[in-house]
Amino acid sequence: MPLFEKNAPISTETLQTILNNHYAPITLGDIIKESQNNTYHAENPQTQQRYVVRVTSNETHDNEVRIQSELALIDYVHERGLSVCPAIKRSDDVTKNYVVEEGLVVVVFVYADGEPITDYVVCDWMKDQLLWEATGRWFGEFHQLSKGFQAESDMAEKYVFLDQAIY
Repeated sequence: MPLFEKNAPISTETLQTILNNHYAPITLGDIIKESQNNTYHAENPQTQQRYVVRVTSNETHDNEVRIQSELALIDYVHERGLSVCPAIKRSDDVTKNYVVEEGLVVVVFVYADGEPITDYVVCDWMKDQLLWEATGRWFGEFHQLSKGFQAESDMAEKYVFLDQAIY
């Protein structure tokens, strides 16, 4: 079995229909990455707000709880001020930030501002002292907040269980 399962081909028409029904008005753009999760660019045509749409196969019905736990952690650290890209709430049900439909779990995230690191081989980015310090601070804050999440959230137990089941 490969390290990462690859999703079966996903119909962009089906995905756009899911977005129309649950996140309107968001228009699906080009694919960014195709792997165990397919990720796409997306945009609200009215506001030009950019998003990332992540699509995960849920044919075996085991990914939904894992994704719920992940989103609960992201919401927890975001609400406490950590700079992360949260999932947006659905337009048809503002209590949810994901959709399970057509054998898929669909999540729409706020697009990250900034410049991507594109040339990992050259490693010039590793020479940037400010980047290293900022990254260290971010991980330190994330570590502290994740301990709080583990202590406070009922999703943390599910997440620990899933983590142990995977490894």
